[in-house]
Amino acid sequence: AADRFSRRTILVTADLLRAVIVLGFLLVDGPDRAWLLYALTAAQFMVSAFFEPARAALVPSVVPADDLLTANVLSSVTWSAMLSLGAAVGGLVAALLGAPAALVIDALSFVISAVLISRLAAPPRPTLHTHAGGWTDLLAG
Repeated sequence: AADRFSRRTILVTADLLRAVIVLGFLLVDGPDRAWLLYALTAAQFMVSAFFEPARAALVPSVVPADDLLTANVLSSVTWSAMLSLGAAVGGLVAALLGAPAALVIDALSFVISAVLISRLAAPPRPTLHTHAGGWTDLLAG
């Protein structure tokens, strides 16, 4: 999808969808709603499957070629650090304020990310002149 649609649009849409999905976890209030927990988790992974490739593909568009290696390393290190920090802070917020507050803050972080990404100045993508269609594209790789 990241080679056919605006990467920025994919990123913003994915972040907004992830915010809604995270808020959906607030509806999981007992064992009888375990199915919802699984469905929301699967949805979160599916949306992330669009976000991550689009994010990686956008980096060369916003970073000069000479700085691309450094940008990719910083992106990887930052992602790993934020994953660890987010888990720690999320646990602390959940312990102090409760799980619902942690989920709302997590959803807000996705909204903030969407706003920041939407303001990102990225050069327009070149237009693809050939478009065979879904199955043809899939079979062609």
